[in-house]
Amino acid sequence: MKRMIFTMLAVVCAVITFAQDDNELKKRIGEIKKSGLYAYADATGNSKQEALDAAEEKLYANINALIAKSRKVDEQTKTNEVYNVEKIEIPRANMFRAFLYVKLSDIIAPSLTPVERILAFETFDEMKTQLADMKEQGLVISYGKYQELATPEEYMLIIFDAEGRVRAVLSEGKERTNMKTKAPDSISNYKGTGCVGVKVAPGLPL
Repeated sequence: MKRMIFTMLAVVCAVITFAQDDNELKKRIGEIKKSGLYAYADATGNSKQEALDAAEEKLYANINALIAKSRKVDEQTKTNEVYNVEKIEIPRANMFRAFLYVKLSDIIAPSLTPVERILAFETFDEMKTQLADMKEQGLVISYGKYQELATPEEYMLIIFDAEGRVRAVLSEGKERTNMKTKAPDSISNYKGTGCVGVKVAPGLPL
């Protein structure tokens, strides 16, 4: 049975100033939520501290869930991580709103192999950002649209739908395997989707 990872969350907050217009801050919060690139938590309290404490507790739970999912943990694990959490505070009538967020790549990337990172992609935007980072880090040799690949059999394939949700990740080779289900699979099984090929750097743990 899978068990939750307990992460001692040390929050290093960069506070976004109240000088910004509340509507701008609300717009920023909406953009963060829709991007798919962040873990976040939103809470309201009677005081700033109450709102912040509630948001921290929610973020703590969200980060634990993300780590458990990405590592596919089978045994209880304890970690002590420090994340660069950013904070937005907004008055809400006679109460206070606290919104905390942290990049997904800061949470799961350090502990995963290149292939595990790719298998954790859930959205097109997340894939786009992380593949660029992975190429800079030397973890990925190249990536590009399926139609533009000279030798597509040398590339893993990331398949995504019109809403930008990752549908499948297929192995390299002419006879491909779905890397999540371990069953034989083919790009021809995914009509009306987009596809990006990724070549992982050789010699790295998969």
